[in-house]
Amino acid sequence: MSEFALVGAPAMKKTPYWERQAAEVTERFGEFSRPLLNDWKRVVSRAKSNGIRNANQRLDELRKQFKIGDFLVHQTHDQYLEDYITVRARSCILKLTGWPDRMTTPDAVHRVFGVFEHHGFEDEVHHFNQYEKACVALEMTESVLNEAIDQGGIDGDVTKEVGLYEDVQKEHEKRLIKVTGLLKRCQDENWWRRKMRRAQAQRIEKISRELNQVVVNKNAYCSPVGRREWQRRQQMNLDMLEHTLMENEDGEQYTLADLSELSVANPVVRRAELMVRIAGFEEYAKANGYEGWFYTITTPSKYHSTRGCGRNPKFRGASPRDGQQYMCSLWARFRTLAGRITRSKPEKWDFFGFRVAEPHHDGTPHWHLLLFVRPDQADEVTKALRGYAEKEDHHELLNAKADVRFKAEKIKTGINPKTGKEYSAAGYIAKYIAKNIDGEHVDKDLYGKDAKASAKDIVAWSSRNGIRQFQQVGGPSVTVWRQLRRLARLPEEEWTPEEEPLREFIMQLDATAQESASAAWKTYCEFYDENGLSLKKILKTVTETMEYLDEISGEQFQNELTRPAINAYGETGEKIIGVIAEVAGNAIEKISQWRSWFRVNASKDEAFAVRQRRKAEKAARDLIRAESRQAERDAANTDGFDFKAAQPPWTGVNNCTGQPVERSSPPPQQLEMIENWQIA
Repeated sequence: MSEFALVGAPAMKKTPYWERQAAEVTERFGEFSRPLLNDWKRVVSRAKSNGIRNANQRLDELRKQFKIGDFLVHQTHDQYLEDYITVRARSCILKLTGWPDRMTTPDAVHRVFGVFEHHGFEDEVHHFNQYEKACVALEMTESVLNEAIDQGGIDGDVTKEVGLYEDVQKEHEKRLIKVTGLLKRCQDENWWRRKMRRAQAQRIEKISRELNQVVVNKNAYCSPVGRREWQRRQQMNLDMLEHTLMENEDGEQYTLADLSELSVANPVVRRAELMVRIAGFEEYAKANGYEGWFYTITTPSKYHSTRGCGRNPKFRGASPRDGQQYMCSLWARFRTLAGRITRSKPEKWDFFGFRVAEPHHDGTPHWHLLLFVRPDQADEVTKALRGYAEKEDHHELLNAKADVRFKAEKIKTGINPKTGKEYSAAGYIAKYIAKNIDGEHVDKDLYGKDAKASAKDIVAWSSRNGIRQFQQVGGPSVTVWRQLRRLARLPEEEWTPEEEPLREFIMQLDATAQESASAAWKTYCEFYDENGLSLKKILKTVTETMEYLDEISGEQFQNELTRPAINAYGETGEKIIGVIAEVAGNAIEKISQWRSWFRVNASKDEAFAVRQRRKAEKAARDLIRAESRQAERDAANTDGFDFKAAQPPWTGVNNCTGQPVERSSPPPQQLEMIENWQIA
């Protein structure tokens, strides 16, 4: 090219000096370098004055968020984390050398306090501060007690001082146990690994929201880094499960992946169990005159990072976990009010149901509540919930829509004339359950994206921010329910004559569940009260042959059976292993976990072979079931039976519009049993 060709060419635009300086700073942050630089430019361009100063100050604030202690959160490769936790654990080991033999616990706390404070571990720092206060209080009360004894002599009345000292001593012992566990944990690399991974995940999500990276037109629900890391961890966990071989005392071998698929860790099982409990609640509510209400509660504007697809000027840097903590505190205040008895509120509010926490596209959580409430208390419950939901930053609601922060909707009853289906609370919440687990039976999410792909992002959002998606509100313990269902598979020879009443109830519950799992949950709710399942009710209604036990007093089905368990830090906990019942003052313990599992030292190839064999067995069973169902359909079609219309819906509630199928009447004994249950 001739040099004359460049004579009329426009001069290349030079990058301003401060922008070059900002680019040099941001390029150290890997995947976040471009979003950080774009954020710096945005602040400069939108400021009327002092734009560069404001942009530099904001950049400094964001840079500080990338550090947890001396750990850089944008460094996501595993080796960097391993090196860091090794250094930290060894540092704490050196600091605590001689504890507890040659070093007191207060001195040990003083030595490592700065480590926890430097990393921003607020919960641990709080426990240390409470322990120090407990030590000071114990020393003061001991001094007061000794002074009272000195002044009053041995025969003096020091009951008040002794009582105060004992109370303070109990508090000190409780704090000491907690602090001792923390001192042991900080020397453990495994504890540091879990702690730093959790803190890193939550900090990345918080920073990504600040940089407008979590938004519907970019990455809905979860940050791109968070999505990638969650998928990577999921694949690593699956690989570990598939290559870990377990064996029971009967010599049966399964991989952990096979066993995991049978538990609520499996999304299909989890969704099915949730829908069973919700549908069972609805059946119980209808039978007992409760009304169904659906509430939606949203956080104030300052918790939302975006407004539409743009930035929210009211946003103050809150993380998704901050929003969840706000919702939890709101609910805690409401539950306190619900359980209070005053002159204007002569009785406690009676309600039960489910809560679903799901994200807006920017990751801000909001709650959906399906509550079954007594009709005479529904208005009070709704008014109280609305009051708490709209109390904070109430001024921003003055010119807003009425339901922007809180929405209440009563679940209708009867038949919907538009669809011909029965109004159903379970059907109403089913889509919220599905789209927050695996997206099954849902085509698109609220923003028009594929529901199954969005469900993975929502689960990643929940996992990385430590947010519990689903929670039962009131009602019986699901843990006891699961233990009872396990006991139904216990061989008959494992039951003793004294345990026969309990076995009768469990087998009847299991038989009901085979026909309708939601009806079984309804039955379970009917036999449950605030003290547990009433075994006396069971003995009255399960079978007539047990009528002679009706007069026995004290029959009570209590909470789940637990056994003390020692964790890696020497702390005593509880491990649920079954159920316990009291009959006439005698405790009947029934262990639901009668199998013992041991890890087999096997190669990956051996574990893989077992995994493939179990998959083939499952495929064969599924094929047999499918052929059996097809044979039933063929036989039904031959008789002119509309099999499709009679199929049970996936929600566990019959929403089909076909004509009801005529069924044979149950035997008299079953009718009498059902009648007795209803009376009870």
